[in-house]
Amino acid sequence: PQSLRILAHLLAALLLSLLASVLGATVFRPDLSVLIVVFFALEHELLPGLLLAAAVGYLSDLFSGLGPGLDAATNVIVFLTLRVFVAQIAGGRFAMVSALGLVSTILALCVRQLIEALVGPGQADLQLALPAFPSVLLGALGLAYPVYRLFLALDRVVQPKKEFGYGARRRLGQKP
Repeated sequence: PQSLRILAHLLAALLLSLLASVLGATVFRPDLSVLIVVFFALEHELLPGLLLAAAVGYLSDLFSGLGPGLDAATNVIVFLTLRVFVAQIAGGRFAMVSALGLVSTILALCVRQLIEALVGPGQADLQLALPAFPSVLLGALGLAYPVYRLFLALDRVVQPKKEFGYGARRRLGQKP
């Protein structure tokens, strides 16, 4: 069940990345990989979430054309930061998830610039990215919660229904 959940999340991340790449949004340009990492930080255990954040970052690296490993490293750092400061919050509310999406996007932008400054290859130029910042931030605010809800709905589809014991069925009025 857990491996099916992880596979479903990777497939959904790939499909979202493909969709964003095909649409080539010019006005509304969210950093989808970071928004997906917000879900992983809130809803996954540490190790599976960390591995998923790295894998989604790798997928993002494939579509971004920036330095290899840049988004993977950024997603891992964002995931760990969220886990340290947010931990496991049960049930994502709209305002909380949207705020986390915005903060995570800003953190990811800063981390990318820091990685580029320290190790190169110098492809993520801050001056070239400045015109896109408003759309990236608006995208984070507008899509953080829908992405979170999409992955929650996917969880409901792939996770098996919880079985009730004999006593629970009896209390619910069902026959044993």
